Amino acid sequence: MHFTLKTVYHLDTDLKTLSYVHKRSETSCNKRKMPKLKRILWLFLLIMSLIGAANASSADVTPTMVIMDTALDTSIPEIRENLVYEVCILDWNSCPNGRDYMEGPGASTMPKSLINLNGFSHGTQMTSAALKTYPKLRFIFIRIIANSSSGARLSTSEGLVARALDWVLVNKDRFNIVSVGLAQSHHRLWNSRQYCPVSLKNNDVIRKLYYSGVPLFVASGNDNDKERVSWPACIPESMAVSAITNQSISRYSNFDRELSDFAAVGEMRVQTVGGGLTNASGTSIATQVMAALWTQVRVEFPTFTFQETFDFLVGISKSVQVGTSTVKWVSSDAVNLAIFRYSMASRGLTSIQIAELERCAVLQKWYSGFIKFHLPEWWCAK
Repeated sequence: MHFTLKTVYHLDTDLKTLSYVHKRSETSCNKRKMPKLKRILWLFLLIMSLIGAANASSADVTPTMVIMDTALDTSIPEIRENLVYEVCILDWNSCPNGRDYMEGPGASTMPKSLINLNGFSHGTQMTSAALKTYPKLRFIFIRIIANSSSGARLSTSEGLVARALDWVLVNKDRFNIVSVGLAQSHHRLWNSRQYCPVSLKNNDVIRKLYYSGVPLFVASGNDNDKERVSWPACIPESMAVSAITNQSISRYSNFDRELSDFAAVGEMRVQTVGGGLTNASGTSIATQVMAALWTQVRVEFPTFTFQETFDFLVGISKSVQVGTSTVKWVSSDAVNLAIFRYSMASRGLTSIQIAELERCAVLQKWYSGFIKFHLPEWWCAK
């Protein structure tokens, strides 16, 4: 089955190294060969040591986020400096190497003459939204939307989405992947109470990612449907993200009282192809914001489990009314403040001391905003 994944947004403008030391025994000087059994045992121990070292090495890698989208302008400095890896997985032979699969430098790109056509700049804008939310973000970009030679947007199959997510599942330990942001979806749903189209491959890989601690954040869609969210946000193990405008649910945002997990800001001024700025809005923006915030928490608290990260974000969220239900709105300010408080408390500071530091931080922000200088360090010294 092929379909067109919609761009769900609106634009105002179009091995810890292991040393194995084999100590010579007193009998080693006679250059006698090591017995076969001992050689096998030695080889086994060496292999296990190398495996352990590789695992230790991957655990030390900074947590990364995966962005699955159209294409990426890697010439923008902020993007190039934070980009960890590039992948292209398509249904058509339109990766930069002329095939339907490519990994490595340049895999996420498109010809400059085409990337501004037919919404392919979306991937660059979504990446900018994630980086504006968390500037230290380390990310992997997977291109999943193909183009024709003239720049037309080609169809994408549900199986292609599963292939891309399979790549994440296979490589999650290698890159220490902790979240995935997917701001592409469709709203061709079933006309029944169980409206979410069944895609066994996608359901299976999303479930595997979920239970391995890697949530898939998906745009809920921009159809002003307050009873249903788009596919694949409607898959229970996905994290369906709605959009917030002026502290209320966005008019265009989809929502499902049983399936919607989070909401985040849906409007942002972002960089687009070439590095210029543009106004973007939609649940696409909210999705990348939410995935970036999840990644930020995992970076700041590397020992947090999936459940602890989820509880942390729920605990600092605000309930926003949607009809007779509510959705959990998580803001960047709330996350930064909670991280600050958590860090200070872990250092033994009292709530009064933390409150004083917060007051000083607010004052310093106000002071620097008007006079363009920072307050001296002694101003906040304890």
